[in-house]
Amino acid sequence: MSGNATFRYVDTAILAVAVADAPIVVTSEEIDGQLLDTYTRLGLRPGMLELLAGISERRWWPEDVTFADAAAMAGAKALADAGVDPTKVGLLIDTSVCRDALEPSAAVDVHAQLGLSSACLNFDLSNACLGFINGMQLAAMFIDSGQIDYALIVDGEGCRRPQESTITRLQEPGTTKEDLLANFATLTLGSGGAAMVLGRASEHPEGHRFVG
Repeated sequence: MSGNATFRYVDTAILAVAVADAPIVVTSEEIDGQLLDTYTRLGLRPGMLELLAGISERRWWPEDVTFADAAAMAGAKALADAGVDPTKVGLLIDTSVCRDALEPSAAVDVHAQLGLSSACLNFDLSNACLGFINGMQLAAMFIDSGQIDYALIVDGEGCRRPQESTITRLQEPGTTKEDLLANFATLTLGSGGAAMVLGRASEHPEGHRFVG
């Protein structure tokens, strides 16, 4: 067996996609200001983040907002946009990369916040940037097989803590140019939530077919 994995779905549709924006805007200029002493010592000029990555700002969640909270915010918006009763959701998958704890699952928290039915299967699925797509694939299998009518895929991410700790580390007097390069990607991340509702295409002709 060779080539890419291929899946085909016959009765699954995307009913809604929603996002939750983190409210705190942190500009690259602000981060440059915090690293100015390090830049000066190493002979670098501010503006590297925006020049090299094209990122002028990113967003942070308030400290009291968890990754599951972010996922639930997006999930609630997606359900409302789709017009789907939360108690009708048969599958919830949280595909977040960021997690506050290994156990219990983030999906359990999101399930409770959204008031989903006790009959709704819920679990976490982690596969880096592909996790959300994998969640859609699993949901489509459940829908196509007739096991459920609706699925909710959620994701909540946050970069505040890793970026704050990275900035603190890069402010140390022993920081080198190599250290800056090694930690550059961390400073390009952002925070937010996303969610998708999938349902039976035969019952929702207005939806966008998910065929594979």
